[in-house]
Amino acid sequence: MVASQQALPEQSALLGLLEAAAQSIGKRLDLLYFLSNHPWVHVDSSQAKQAIGLFASLRGVSDHQDVLLNLVEARLHCFAKPGCRIAVFSMPKSGSSYLSEILCQSLGVSRVNLDSCALNNTEAGCNAREDELDEMALIKATLLYGDWVAQHHTRASASLMYSLRNYQIQPIVMMRNILDCLVSFDDMMMEWNYVQGESARRSRIFFNTGGRLPFHYIDLGEDARYAVLAQAWGRWYLEFYMSWKRAKLSGLCDPLLIRYEDHVVNPEILRGLLCEELGLLGIHGERLEQCLHDRVRFNQGVVGRGARIPADVRSLLGEMADGYGMELSGQERQYLLG
Repeated sequence: MVASQQALPEQSALLGLLEAAAQSIGKRLDLLYFLSNHPWVHVDSSQAKQAIGLFASLRGVSDHQDVLLNLVEARLHCFAKPGCRIAVFSMPKSGSSYLSEILCQSLGVSRVNLDSCALNNTEAGCNAREDELDEMALIKATLLYGDWVAQHHTRASASLMYSLRNYQIQPIVMMRNILDCLVSFDDMMMEWNYVQGESARRSRIFFNTGGRLPFHYIDLGEDARYAVLAQAWGRWYLEFYMSWKRAKLSGLCDPLLIRYEDHVVNPEILRGLLCEELGLLGIHGERLEQCLHDRVRFNQGVVGRGARIPADVRSLLGEMADGYGMELSGQERQYLLG
């Protein structure tokens, strides 16, 4: 998962504190406060176990210190815990529900929510927190299940890269042509809001889209809706793509990249990729093949739906992409906006 370990001053400080902490309680306190203040520092499994052993003598001094110990130790127990942990980060409407479901069934693991400790994002009102994982949720999922699959619409950040490394999480990044995504997104919004009553419709529009869409969205004509979506989500889609491109180039993360057009709509190609990259062999491989055969939670699987989007909306998205200059190649632009 991690292409390279960047040498940070904090990393050297951690090694020194671990060595010194064996000598005195005062140094163990220094180590505790250091770990509580530097959650991004890489702590491998052996270092986590070493720190947990050193902290045993710090209990009982004060209630506040014990609570801090609980938090830091919970994090360290997760760092030390082996397991198969996969996080699917995706553009909305790129097949992530489908992929995460077949991974859960193939691996026989639980599906977890990392935006909050609540089991369901929608019920907890967390759908608008697509770019923020909750570390308490990470700790809960890892301590309770060990092995899990999560699915979120999350752009890459340095903080997220450090969490993926320390919690030993395999990232999968899913992408799709943005025009096709917007058409599929519109379908979902219209389905949500025609099925629901007026009160539920307004609640979903207001909370689940993070304030991006107007209350009268479903009353607009199709072209007007696409224009609204391009303004509200088009830049987000571009930022999603660029953030993960930069994350991969940084060397902090090496995600498995899955394209809707190349993999999701082609079961045999997807099966080969997952078997090779995730090591899905034996019973896991057999389950995967069955899930792909049954097309569990597979939606329409139509490529090229974005052709209906008007030229002025395409032009708007092109202007957004222009802001990245040469960082976004012609080939990438063709894939994302062609």
